[in-house]
Amino acid sequence: MKPIKFSCFVFLLSLVLCAACSNDDSPLPEKELPVINYFRGTVNGQYVCFECHDRYICPIDINIMSYWPGESIPVEFTVGIPIPPVENLENGGRLYFSLTPARTGLYEIYPQDEYLTSKLVPEVCIAEPGISFVADEHEPFRIYVDKLWVFDTLPYIKGRMEGTLHSLHDASKTVVFEDVEFRAGHVGGLYSDEALQTFIEM
Repeated sequence: MKPIKFSCFVFLLSLVLCAACSNDDSPLPEKELPVINYFRGTVNGQYVCFECHDRYICPIDINIMSYWPGESIPVEFTVGIPIPPVENLENGGRLYFSLTPARTGLYEIYPQDEYLTSKLVPEVCIAEPGISFVADEHEPFRIYVDKLWVFDTLPYIKGRMEGTLHSLHDASKTVVFEDVEFRAGHVGGLYSDEALQTFIEM
């Protein structure tokens, strides 16, 4: 009888030790980093999602800015967003849009007049080697800016977009954006919505 009791005791002790070891050795769950910049939506029927968790390494950014002398809010800024290969965009590309003036609200963007001397107009295009896509002259490309923060002279923008871009080289090729939401900020100084609001209200 004693050997049976001893065997049960050893078995129970081994279970306790195994549980203790597994608890000690299991890695702590990593803290989930906030999504800083993102682009989510449907491009030519294909769902696309880019999310940036690193404030210093992010393919979505505001890369060109211009100011009026003495102004703290940019007059114009250009956002760059990578687009993966989809139908009619076999090699992928990069979506650029410039918004002028910088503000919240709706932008309805038509193609720029090549003879226009002033650059202070909204524009949107996709560029890839040898191919350019631009807004349609009859149906505007719509960008809704829901939030615009400027912190330490750096703009941050959050909004939505929809519309169709047409190839300059082949009228039959289009890139259609549907139900897209995005957020972009200057790489090297990215903050979450909550952090930006806190800084601005200080």
